[in-house]
Amino acid sequence: MIPSSEAALLEQQSSADFEPLLDCRQAARRVHCHEKTLQRYARKGIIRAYRIHHRWYFRVSELDYWVRSQVNSECHRAA
Repeated sequence: MIPSSEAALLEQQSSADFEPLLDCRQAARRVHCHEKTLQRYARKGIIRAYRIHHRWYFRVSELDYWVRSQVNSECHRAA
């Protein structure tokens, strides 16, 4: 049996490691694109997403990484 102080610490760590998921509408607002565009990117594997009960969900950290990679790849092209 785990002592109560240890159990509380484990519970706190596991909830701190959990990153909440955004639904498609929230994610689209965050990256400034249409929901359908984001869903298409998720289906094609362009952006990482999770399909749960026929709905798409996204992690904020993965959205931010994707946006940064898009800016870095398209923003500084030679003229």
